[in-house]
Amino acid sequence: QDATRCSVVYLHEEDTSVDPPPQDAAPAPAASKDRRPKAPKGSRHELDQATIAAAAAAASMAKGKAKVTTTTTIATTTAKAKQAAAAGAKGKPVAAAAARAKPRVRVTTTSKEPSCQAGEGTCAATPTPGEPSLKEAPVPERALGLCDLELVPARALKEGAMTEGLRLMKNNEWNQLARLFCKALEFALSLDLDPQRLRNELGMKGMKHFTEFASLLHLATDSRLANLTHPAARRLRLLVRNGTQRAVKTTQKSGFHSLRDFDATSPRFRQDSMSYLRASWLLEQLAPSQGQATFKENIHRIKDDVIKHLSSRGPDQRLRFAHLMLEMGLIDVAEYRKLSQEAFPHSTMVLKRPIIWFLKYPDRPYDITHEVFALTANGKRSLAKGLADAGGERFGKAKDFFDYTWKTLSKLIATYMSAKEVRWDIVCELLECLTELGGRPRHSKLIRRVRELVVEQAANPDGSFGDYARMEDIMRAQRGPKYDVRIGGNLHTTLVCLEALLHSTSHSPSVTFVRAPKSDGDRLTTTVTSTAPKSDAQ
Repeated sequence: QDATRCSVVYLHEEDTSVDPPPQDAAPAPAASKDRRPKAPKGSRHELDQATIAAAAAAASMAKGKAKVTTTTTIATTTAKAKQAAAAGAKGKPVAAAAARAKPRVRVTTTSKEPSCQAGEGTCAATPTPGEPSLKEAPVPERALGLCDLELVPARALKEGAMTEGLRLMKNNEWNQLARLFCKALEFALSLDLDPQRLRNELGMKGMKHFTEFASLLHLATDSRLANLTHPAARRLRLLVRNGTQRAVKTTQKSGFHSLRDFDATSPRFRQDSMSYLRASWLLEQLAPSQGQATFKENIHRIKDDVIKHLSSRGPDQRLRFAHLMLEMGLIDVAEYRKLSQEAFPHSTMVLKRPIIWFLKYPDRPYDITHEVFALTANGKRSLAKGLADAGGERFGKAKDFFDYTWKTLSKLIATYMSAKEVRWDIVCELLECLTELGGRPRHSKLIRRVRELVVEQAANPDGSFGDYARMEDIMRAQRGPKYDVRIGGNLHTTLVCLEALLHSTSHSPSVTFVRAPKSDGDRLTTTVTSTAPKSDAQ
């Protein structure tokens, strides 16, 4: 309508009962509340374009009310009601028909007239507190599709959360993430990730790649994705259940728990020990009641061997082992601090490695990223807390370590992004580290730009990330004639890219941390704060 703008939010009924559509549904609702048709309690019906148009027509008729904002509840109409709705609707419908709409529609109307005119039924009074204003729910320039609408639980409406629902409609960042995760899990589920097959037939690190699959499943259970009611989020939950069942069945195969048969100094123990521990922790989160007894029994058998072999690992790996064993309850806090304090003096943070050192070999950037993962507990705590546990005060102040780490990560990202062929796996690990230090898109232009490029350039049509098909011949020459680049390359890159995108979203919570460096010409200064950084740290 020329004088009215409408926004439609589908209300998701939490009742699972399904009733047939009424045979004699009322026509399009009028302005009077007494004449509004009631939707059958607990029912679900399809909304079509005519029904939504009827809601728009009802909204236009409500202009004579004292308040600008009105809410109309309508039931799904029969053919007769559809004809009446079509006859009463003038102008364009506010939204296209939804494939799976719910039984009630909230229509919010806002008059464009500047003031009330007595007797003319037009008023621009201030909206009722708690109701969304026009600025919060602008009319889209194109017809809305199902993937553009945010489904809001009816309970949330009663609790006054409609404004939040409309905000999510306006910014569908999380819905886009749900779609990316859906496609990524479909890609991962298309792969045969049996560790023994990968090791024996393809000559690959079977346990490592199986754990990457389990990590992707666990990442997809993030509560911010799980709480979405978008169709992609519902599909995602189904894929996670299917993937978890497949992973549990894999762990029940003969030979999966054979790590205990290898000596702590053997290459096999060194290759699989971290992945085996992490697979156990991940599946305990995904399926706590399935197959954990076998895992725990075997892990307690190899715990002493794991600690014994740490002296042969790098400082970043020793820090990660210590944190993982603490999370799993294999060691206490005192033992964790002891192991961390033994490893930290050899870290890149203490030695202040220059950028050129990281670029000399392709695997060196992982040293600093894994140190950040361990010291921040994968972003669950501040870097300062991790440094305290590792005895960082012996070598410098927390803000100095933070400055060095943030600056090094940012320069490495800029370096790799300027390459002709971008290594998206390491770029996304570096981006993930910035988020674990507390950086968010609102703080850093670098984070915003990298996020855009990851989605635009790294994502593939099949749901994976990274371009490894062109490298298949090279990688097979280096790692074996049967090496599968989809598993060895795309799977890992998909995991780290989605992890970085998820944790660097605009509304992800930040931990207490040391503020990112403020740019002041060529000089960098820092301050310690308990809030998120407000500067564009590059």
